[in-house]
Amino acid sequence: MMRKEVVLVTGAAGEMGQALIARLADSGAAVLALDVNPLPESLRQRCQVALTGDILDEKLLSRLVTEFAIPLIYHLAAVLSTRAEYSPEAAHRINVEGTLALLRLATEQGGWLGHPVTILFEDVELVTVTVSVFIVALISLDGKCHWLEGAQLLAAYIIVALAFFFVPA
Repeated sequence: MMRKEVVLVTGAAGEMGQALIARLADSGAAVLALDVNPLPESLRQRCQVALTGDILDEKLLSRLVTEFAIPLIYHLAAVLSTRAEYSPEAAHRINVEGTLALLRLATEQGGWLGHPVTILFEDVELVTVTVSVFIVALISLDGKCHWLEGAQLLAAYIIVALAFFFVPA
């Protein structure tokens, strides 16, 4: 059986996922959308395949490896900070273990394709993520948070938003 070549987008039902799918579909890419929530019908029509599922589901990821050739993965699935605060264990599972599961999927895909699956980051994205992780780690190091640390996080979010607003795509 010939495996279909698709671009995988996790977190597809989110705001960024929906915008990315529209852009990929407009460029002619065959999109495999994956999210724990069902995609709106208008978005499903723009995808080659739209699946409702969890990135932690090993059987689902195994199915993706065997059915599809995935040379490119956009990993947008995550528990954002507003929900992570109330359920840090779930956030860790999805954000860390889910990312590791997708890295394993990329490794398996590389074996199937005969070359590594490329994961691209723009310089500003790489710097932003690195600095953000450092700031959050520094602020949460003592396990407590006060108003000044909250203000620092808010300032960091504003800087990130401005950076992504003014840097061309």
